[in-house]
Amino acid sequence: MEHDFIIENEILQLRPLSIQDIEKLRQWRNHPEIRKWFITQITISKDQQLQWYTNYLKKENDYVFVIVEKNSKKDIGTVSLYDIDLAKGQARAGRLIIGEEQAKGKKYGLMAYRLLINFGFNTLNLKMFHEEVLETNEASINMLIRCGFKLMEHYKEKGVPVIKIVLPREMFRKIDSIIE
Repeated sequence: MEHDFIIENEILQLRPLSIQDIEKLRQWRNHPEIRKWFITQITISKDQQLQWYTNYLKKENDYVFVIVEKNSKKDIGTVSLYDIDLAKGQARAGRLIIGEEQAKGKKYGLMAYRLLINFGFNTLNLKMFHEEVLETNEASINMLIRCGFKLMEHYKEKGVPVIKIVLPREMFRKIDSIIE
């Protein structure tokens, strides 16, 4: 969905995804060390990526953001708020990719998630976030727990073991410092 939301703090900016970003997103998503953490782990072609973007623009409940490191003005990854249901006050937060090597290990994923969650709760007035994470993705699970998410259940999605993880508004931890 095209949107004009920009979310930022002193370190990162989350800006809307544009057509100019989709090849970079495809390259990040196809990297073996990133692709292995997605439920669907296929390699995506340029045509598939373009079709995905065309479908994304038609959706009314999906915001994809490019993560920009403000100091260098470099695009370093993406994160999404999707399956947004304003009537129920819930959405999924995920599809996090930190695609640039120099940005890894700096807690940018944690910062981006916190920015996205604040946006969902405070701007969209959501009541709940939920997500599915591969059981083996300990780094993502730990990051989500640091944001206040709680593990709910284990099951298989497309034959892959996943964990459902949720964050009700009342459990969200307001943290003064963006990095603990």
